[in-house]
Amino acid sequence: LDSAGNRSMPPSTRQRRRSSASATTETIAVKPSRRRSSGGSVDVAPKKSTTPSSLAVFCLFLLSVAIPLSVVFYVEGLPTATTARPDSLFTADSAARARSYMERLCAFGTRTVGSWANEVGAPGYIIEELEKIRGEAAPGVLVEIVRQSSSGSFNLDFLGGFTNVYQNVTNVLCRISLSGKPSSRVHSVLINSHYDTAASSPGAADDGVMVGVMMELGQMLASNATLLSGGSVIL
Repeated sequence: LDSAGNRSMPPSTRQRRRSSASATTETIAVKPSRRRSSGGSVDVAPKKSTTPSSLAVFCLFLLSVAIPLSVVFYVEGLPTATTARPDSLFTADSAARARSYMERLCAFGTRTVGSWANEVGAPGYIIEELEKIRGEAAPGVLVEIVRQSSSGSFNLDFLGGFTNVYQNVTNVLCRISLSGKPSSRVHSVLINSHYDTAASSPGAADDGVMVGVMMELGQMLASNATLLSGGSVIL
């Protein structure tokens, strides 16, 4: 009994009961709620919050700003086009012309194999530019242009292996050699690229830029006979 005559429990007993009450409260907090229906009770899992955290929102915002800025700073930081050496035939104009070839090629859009852009538009443009190169060739330089339609197949050791079959695929070949040196038409260096693209891509990097470089290189070779110790085939 306490001083007022009431019954009291020892402190240790009160502590145990408080602990038991706290544990009971915690257990009830994580129990799924029960929803009554005509057929009985059904357990319902507690709802989870779908609100994104402040940290996730901040990270997304940071990425949306940082990535475009990084691209801008990278492009702006590229060096100015210049010659490799003072006596080089390649100049800043060479880079501009190569880029122009690439842009004209990309203007045809997606060039998947079999499409009009790949089998008619793009090769027609390339042949047109090669004809200009032939018309401006230096004396003694022979420029031959061939449009080829090929069909065939080849095996690929990829994903377990499969056979790739193609039909009526257009190729453009240009051989640049010395008209007074027949051996230059026999022994040639092959320079090749491709102007077809993957689906939904204009193919600037894969591989329009290399087509532009090849066209500019062909113009250089055709206009400077001294560069040709042998022949060159552009495919």
